[in-house]
Amino acid sequence: MTKPKKLISIAIISIILAISVLVVRQLSFPLEYEDMNKEELNHSVYSILENNFVNENFSIFSDDKYTYVLYRSDLKHGDYITTSLDVRKKWGNYVLAGHTSGAANDNLISSESIIRFKKIPNDKIITEEESFD
Repeated sequence: MTKPKKLISIAIISIILAISVLVVRQLSFPLEYEDMNKEELNHSVYSILENNFVNENFSIFSDDKYTYVLYRSDLKHGDYITTSLDVRKKWGNYVLAGHTSGAANDNLISSESIIRFKKIPNDKIITEEESFD
């Protein structure tokens, strides 16, 4: 193979590898977590979450083993909604997504959701909210 053909081949392979890396980095991967309610939490953990909101709707606390997240929607008296929370890894960060949707029945009405997952650095956490009507 001549030198120009070698250079073209190397350039093409480099471009394909660069595009592959970009595509993989765009993907998000779900992180394993556990849904919890406040009765299951240690009282001191819930108390810290109650007083540690990083923004209007999310509170985050980490102990030696886990990261705990409390998502609280802007429930107004009489709203018929339910909340949920999930976490996924994207671009080296962890995206916490709080979801609000209409409740199917009275048993599903909730204004907050709590999850626990393996401890992660707080500076790698991004929060976002989604509302489904």
